[in-house]
Amino acid sequence: TSCGSRALVTAAPFGIDIPPAVITNMTKPLNWLTGDILLDRDDLDLLCSGLTVADNPLDPRIASRRSLFSWLGNVGPRLGHRYVSSIERYYKT
Repeated sequence: TSCGSRALVTAAPFGIDIPPAVITNMTKPLNWLTGDILLDRDDLDLLCSGLTVADNPLDPRIASRRSLFSWLGNVGPRLGHRYVSSIERYYKT
């Protein structure tokens, strides 16, 4: 099954709806090159499910959160200076 319309990952080139399994298979060469997992199937399934979409701006739980742009303004200068491996963080004990 492919991603739902509410997921940003469906914004594929030329409007092609790409199934999550194909997308994760396409990232395998990058995973091999980096020795990491850049996008795993569980993450993509969660993004495609719509559960990660905050689509009601009147919901107080959403309205009280800061915007992505505000967060980027605060932490942007520190982003990208250190690589955090998904393998190290989540899979190795």
